[in-house]
Amino acid sequence: MLGQCNSMRNTFSGLYHWGDNEDMYFTVVSTLGTAGALAGTLMGSFFAKFGRKIFAYFIEVLLLIGSGIGLIESLPCLFISRGILGICAGLYSYLTPMYIKEISPVEWTGLTGSINHLFIFVGVEVASVFSLFLPDKGESNQAWRLLVGFPGAISIL
Repeated sequence: MLGQCNSMRNTFSGLYHWGDNEDMYFTVVSTLGTAGALAGTLMGSFFAKFGRKIFAYFIEVLLLIGSGIGLIESLPCLFISRGILGICAGLYSYLTPMYIKEISPVEWTGLTGSINHLFIFVGVEVASVFSLFLPDKGESNQAWRLLVGFPGAISIL
């Protein structure tokens, strides 16, 4: 989610006709995801009171909603989607280490935590590779929807 924004800059710029304001819009879109992640991390302790399973289901539903809003071809929807997906990333960054600590044996806790970070890195790289197949600014294509909708598809699984 957070890795897809940089790789889709040209696509968003052409799709939403940012023109001379490209840097400003891109800064807002990038910042919303990061600010959402910070907010999600800070809200994690509140949601953890309801139990890990309900907490995880809540994040999945929120992720599905955020991805669905992102598929709407509208600049305000893009902003809202980036904020929601950022919150989901922050909530997951709070939930996942707690869950790993609970289920892994003590001697494996460090290894499983490292594997978690490895998968985060792989996720960012997969988003970057997928974006290589997106068109440039001048081309009209709906392929960007695959990358924006991918987190929602994963949440259904």
